[in-house]
Amino acid sequence: MRKPVRYIFSWLRKLAIFTLVTSGALFIIFLLLSLTTRPFFMHHSLGTGIASDTCSTEAIVVFGASGIPSGESLVRLYYAAQMHKMHPHCAVHICMVGDTAKRNSTIVQMANELTLRGVGSQKIFLHGQGKNTRGQVIELAQFNGGILKSSCLMVVTSPTHMRRCLLSLKKEGFGSLVAIPAFEIPLDGELLYNDVDLGGKQRFVTPKAGQSIGMRYEVWTQMNYLLNCAREYSALAYYWLRGWI
Repeated sequence: MRKPVRYIFSWLRKLAIFTLVTSGALFIIFLLLSLTTRPFFMHHSLGTGIASDTCSTEAIVVFGASGIPSGESLVRLYYAAQMHKMHPHCAVHICMVGDTAKRNSTIVQMANELTLRGVGSQKIFLHGQGKNTRGQVIELAQFNGGILKSSCLMVVTSPTHMRRCLLSLKKEGFGSLVAIPAFEIPLDGELLYNDVDLGGKQRFVTPKAGQSIGMRYEVWTQMNYLLNCAREYSALAYYWLRGWI
């Protein structure tokens, strides 16, 4: 009995060491990549990597994200409203799980946000049954006898979600798609400052961060891009394995 037990403990020890070493190596790679601009270009390519079709927009589709108000949802709705101003004849379809009959549900509040931004309520259609991108695409395909599948759709969603969204739509038979990735508009103010000018009694020796935008913002932004891209690449792999893209 002792040999099998000893073997099991030896195997578990090796597995634990392998897991710790692998996790540590991945973490170091993560940190090193965060010191470069590579994560931004990964994020950017997810939003722009699939060419849009050349067609005259007939409908606008905005895919929901998290709750409302939230940064990601509001950015998508902002772009959708801007696109509607350019194509006022187009209806705007909102794809987001939620109760379309409930006044304070997320999807209804998204519709209200579009109304505040100048989109007429009669131009807004809600699709609240799909619980993920695949479900939302299927629901959209069934709208009004499948009329949207043969229409030129302008698709508004976040950059990281765009590739999976377009591939899912193409898989379901949607022909003409124009991609509008909802990139955040960069801050244009001056961010450099002199630490001394801000006063305060320094308790410990700390580096002066006022002249280093990288230390204050860039590294953390690149980390966020990496996390979003890792999640989206995992989702793309899962969708491919399931045959949804």
